[in-house]
This record gives sequence, structure tokens and C-alpha cells, in this order.
Amino acid sequence: MTPGTIFISHRAEYGRLVRELKKAIEQTSRGKIEVFISEDIPRGEMWRTSIEDHLQKSESLFLLYGAQVGRVGTFNHRAAVDDRPDRPGR
Repeated sequence: MTPGTIFISHRAEYGRLVRELKKAIEQTSRGKIEVFISEDIPRGEMWRTSIEDHLQKSESLFLLYGAQVGRVGTFNHRAAVDDRPDRPGR
């Protein structure tokens, strides 16, 4: 875990808000807090690996999902479970 690191997970429709939040946190902390959002992943990079790596290194996790979190959370959980390398048949 890296002190002063925040991972913000969000729905696509909150992208603009999250970018503004990231900027505000990093500016007001004067560089002492680093914020990671999915838009920080370079195109072509293995997004799942990058997200897992940043989650492991983050001290805090912010979730911005709104009212439909049940559906989104279930989908993401299933995608993560189904993609395990130790799953039978892989």
C-alpha cells in the first residue's frame, strides 16, 4: 500500500465528475495524495491487470455508482470470478 493513494471506481456517466474530483484532491493535497481513475490506463494496456495493481497499491477506495449498483456490482463480480486463471477448464 502506498500512503496517500486513492483509487476511484465509477460508472462511465460520472467520468467528468470523477476527473474534476481527482484534480481537486491532487491540487488541494499539494501532491501528497495521488488519485487513480480508469482513464489513467493507457490505451492498449491490460486494463484488468492495471486495475488490480492500482487497487493493491491504494490506501483508499472511493466508489461512485449511484442507484443501479446492484446490477453493475453483480456483473463486475461475475466477470472477475469467471476470469480467474485457476478456474476449471482454463
